[in-house]
Amino acid sequence: MFLAVAALLFGLAYLIGVRGYLRLLAGYDPRRVSDPKGLARLAGVNLTIMALASLAMSLGAVLAPQRIDLLAIAYVAVVLGSVALMIARASRYTRT
Repeated sequence: MFLAVAALLFGLAYLIGVRGYLRLLAGYDPRRVSDPKGLARLAGVNLTIMALASLAMSLGAVLAPQRIDLLAIAYVAVVLGSVALMIARASRYTRT
């Protein structure tokens, strides 16, 4: 399950961060974005972090199933932290 999530997140990271498909971001309004490349880079990096966390969770569930509780806590912390950073930093790339 987490392997599929990781693949999806890596795909989105590529499409948004490298190819610049910002319209894949929820609420994206090109009229309000002052630096589209910066926003794409920020979203791509954050999606990559979440994809790596999902990949680590998938591998950890196979290699250390007895520690799945700690892995789940770490996974949630990384994903929530990444989302929080994305929200906080996204304001740098928008006009008011």
